[in-house]
Amino acid sequence: MEPIELMEPMLPAEGVRSLDDLVAELIDKASALNGQVKPLLADRIGLQLEAKAHIELEPSQLLSRIELYVEEEIWAGRLLKGSFPLLREALLADSLERARAAAITGYKERQARSVLNHLVKAGLLVSDTPKGAVRLGFPIDVVERYFPKLYPAMG
Repeated sequence: MEPIELMEPMLPAEGVRSLDDLVAELIDKASALNGQVKPLLADRIGLQLEAKAHIELEPSQLLSRIELYVEEEIWAGRLLKGSFPLLREALLADSLERARAAAITGYKERQARSVLNHLVKAGLLVSDTPKGAVRLGFPIDVVERYFPKLYPAMG
């Protein structure tokens, strides 16, 4: 058997490409393909995730679930009457100025402020500053009530 150095190449020299050239070409083709496939996959996956999130979160039902939760908590003595209008406004308007609490609840300023502060203390409304606008909060104990299909039932 001849030593490897003495063997004649099976392909003509001009047909032989270096491994580096082949790898570079493969990377270029993969990059081009990725550029075409990636947006398509992102669109498809994004639509599926959006649909799944919409089904699981059921945003059209959220306000009703919040209202039911608040009614039960008022009945149990854990929330004050007038809580739901403030939570509804925070959800629909993204945030609300504390000064608007009286107008939203229909209560006098002191009572409205008491309801708002109770919601902040419960974590149902949150604010970046003690006197700043408030927005809807999602404490862990209400997440399952607000979004019952977010986590599949265990067991």
